[in-house]
Amino acid sequence: MVSTLGDLHRWARDVAIGTLLTRGTQKQRLRFMPHPGLRHVGYGLALQSVNGWIGHNGDWPGYQSLSIYLPSQQATVVGLVNTNASSPHGAPLLLLGQAITRIITPKHIYQFCNASRCQ
Repeated sequence: MVSTLGDLHRWARDVAIGTLLTRGTQKQRLRFMPHPGLRHVGYGLALQSVNGWIGHNGDWPGYQSLSIYLPSQQATVVGLVNTNASSPHGAPLLLLGQAITRIITPKHIYQFCNASRCQ
């Protein structure tokens, strides 16, 4: 698939609000099951809900992506990085997403929290 940052910006919103699906299909897709070890994280049909943000992150050797939308604020964050880096604190792009959302939506920080710590 080939796309631009602008395409991904539109895609994040369309996927989160269900523009491309019937209402019934979107309703089923947004049935988020709580993640067993992470607070404020749920997983639906190929979508995550992280503290209100809906979307998904991904990685492939040498590449990471993040495409999320916060319906309550009509905010979108899309990030793409080329990296193989890792850290005990999490993937670089997830940490960047956390830092960005800490600034733009401090009540809805995109972070993965377990019982003992957040990353």
